[in-house]
Amino acid sequence: ILAIFCGIIMYLAVDLFKKLNDFGKYMGIFMGITVFILAGFEHCVANMFYIAAGFVWNLNAFIGLLICILGNSIGALLLDLFVKYD
Repeated sequence: ILAIFCGIIMYLAVDLFKKLNDFGKYMGIFMGITVFILAGFEHCVANMFYIAAGFVWNLNAFIGLLICILGNSIGALLLDLFVKYD
């Protein structure tokens, strides 16, 4: 669930960056990253860094990373469907 919500937030941040001008585009990215960090959502790229920096590559970390990638993808794809068919 946390990974799905992170996918939604990251999709919103990138979409705002594409659609807004000047200051608004950077605020979209800043707010998106701030929300995902403060809410404790799971981001696959951040998790890859933490796993690599901590040298904790094992089967559990790999499976957790795959679940996180799947959740981030599902969240972004769901929001993309809502945006396209709204």
